[in-house]
Amino acid sequence: MTTASGCTSQFIYPVFGYGIPPTNPVAVTADGRTTYCASETIEFNATATGANYYLWDYGDGNTDSVQTPDITHRYRSLGNKRVIMTPYFNGCPGAVKDTIDLNIIGVVADYESSNLCNAKNKFNYNNLSLGNVSSFRWTFSDIPASPDIVNFHTSHSFPTNGSFTTQFYLYDAITGCSDSLSTAQY
Repeated sequence: MTTASGCTSQFIYPVFGYGIPPTNPVAVTADGRTTYCASETIEFNATATGANYYLWDYGDGNTDSVQTPDITHRYRSLGNKRVIMTPYFNGCPGAVKDTIDLNIIGVVADYESSNLCNAKNKFNYNNLSLGNVSSFRWTFSDIPASPDIVNFHTSHSFPTNGSFTTQFYLYDAITGCSDSLSTAQY
C-alpha cells in the first residue's frame, strides 16, 4: 500500500490451502519389511483418499514432498526410525498421518580426506564409519590390486598428476550388511 503522501507499508499473507483434507492415509514399504541394512535404498508407497501430494518425514532429519505416491530413501545413520507420511490436498494436510517404524542396521561407510599444500598428492583418510565393523578394505585406483585391510584410518600418496578414485568397503558379520563409499581425487 502507498498513501497519497507517499508512505508505504506491506503485509504478506501466510500461505493458505483450500479444499477438502485427504483421508484414509496408508504408508508402507514396498516390500513390507521393517528392518533394512543402511546401504539399502528403501521404497515407500503412500495412498490417501483425495491427496495430491505427500510429505514424508524419514525420522533422520530428512523430508521430501512429492506428488507421486512412491518415493525412495537411503539412511546414513543406524537405529530405529519413525517414518511419518502426511497426505495433502492443495496445501491442506490430512487430519490423520500414517507411520512406519523401521530398524536400520549394519554399517555406514563414511570418511573425510585432507591433504597438505606441500604434498597435494598425499591424502589422509579419517574413518568416520558407523556400526559393528567386522572387516574393511581401502582401495586406490592407482594400485587396485593392493588394498589396505590393516589401517582403519589411512593415508595414500597418488601419482603427482591425474584423476583417481578412493573406495572404502565395510562389512558387518553380525547382520551380514555391507556398505561402501567412493570419492574422486584430482
